[in-house]
Amino acid sequence: MIKYLLNILAGIIGGILVLVLVYFYGQSFFVDPEVKSGLQYFKENFRAISGLSQDNVVDAGRWQKIVSETSISSVGIQSFKDNKIYRQGSGLILSSDGLIITTYDNMPANASGSQVFYGDKIYKPTILIRDYGRNLVLAKIVAEGLTVSRLDQASSTQSGEELLIVGSVPFVSKSTIFSQIALLSYVTDREIVLDSTLNYYIGGGKVVNGRGEVLGLIQTRSGKITIVRSQDIDLLLKNYLNKNNR
Repeated sequence: MIKYLLNILAGIIGGILVLVLVYFYGQSFFVDPEVKSGLQYFKENFRAISGLSQDNVVDAGRWQKIVSETSISSVGIQSFKDNKIYRQGSGLILSSDGLIITTYDNMPANASGSQVFYGDKIYKPTILIRDYGRNLVLAKIVAEGLTVSRLDQASSTQSGEELLIVGSVPFVSKSTIFSQIALLSYVTDREIVLDSTLNYYIGGGKVVNGRGEVLGLIQTRSGKITIVRSQDIDLLLKNYLNKNNR
């Protein structure tokens, strides 16, 4: 009987000792040192293991700066059909007096109406051009003193390059800024394909590289995330301005 009680007592003491070790050292106490070393190596060398070039890695502070600089020229887009929200996404500000550009997907011809969110303000846009082929819509809102987005032709692009998707999504009565990382998957004469999370609201978001160059707008095609290039946006804008002597 005494031996039985001693065994129980030893078990209780052992259990208390384990709890004390977990409390002070956490789960790492039970991880083999070689395993811990391997995990640490993976964390420190993730880029090399994943095949990503160190030249394309942009630190978090740099990304935050890019988001701050580019988000102020983004707008949220919301379109309706049958008295319901039909499409949501982002757009870019092209002029200080209210010219904006977004994808045709965000403002399709079969929508009953649209509205544009900028900060805590909501505007009713006037559609100027719908270009189904380029998947672009040029619109105008009544506003002044807006921050204009840059449009750049990338100095260079390569597979595996880290990019940033930045945009503004409507949320209740105001717009909310979003950003997410994307990798450049591949480039052809016809398309630039990205590898990123296919969130419903990223359409029309601007694509920015680590040098702060705006490459274009996000669109989704057949489950792929691709870019409406800045060159196409610039061409549409120039054609409109030339025809209207602006």
